[in-house]
Amino acid sequence: MPTRRNPDRASDVRPPGVERSPEELNGYLSGLRYRLGRVSPPEPLRASLATLLTGAEAALGSGRLAEAERALLEAEARLDDLDEETELVEFPRGLVGYVSRGPRGAAPPREEEPLANRMLLVERLWHVRRADGYSVESLLPALREAEAAYRDGDRERARRLIDRVHAALESLGERPARRSEA
Repeated sequence: MPTRRNPDRASDVRPPGVERSPEELNGYLSGLRYRLGRVSPPEPLRASLATLLTGAEAALGSGRLAEAERALLEAEARLDDLDEETELVEFPRGLVGYVSRGPRGAAPPREEEPLANRMLLVERLWHVRRADGYSVESLLPALREAEAAYRDGDRERARRLIDRVHAALESLGERPARRSEA
């Protein structure tokens, strides 16, 4: 059932003056009832949503399609406010999909926070460079200091330190030439 969720997609935009069919609206109603069953709103809100859906069903039964659609759109807007999902701050971490966690608008957990991810990436790059034979031990205090600054809430200092360590690691280039044992 196309809804107003993504008005940029052509399939979600209805031509002006074309009403939804009773079958579409019945599907819409079923979907909203399903969503209402998945969430646990406070009782007054649950009752008002149930009243909206019952009113939409009655309007559908008597052929008042525009009235039914208005009630369904209102119910969907209220359900959208109840959905719990963390807002995407930057880019998804996976290539396949993104599953959000936590209440809408809440700060993402540390493992999804961009600066914390970058710090982890730079630390892993440090390990790779060390395994490749580079002398990178001198950068370890700056990595530890960045972690401490991040924990203390000084994100700007943590970012500056990580930038410096990252630049130093990147400047090392490719693997050093291995000496042949002859």
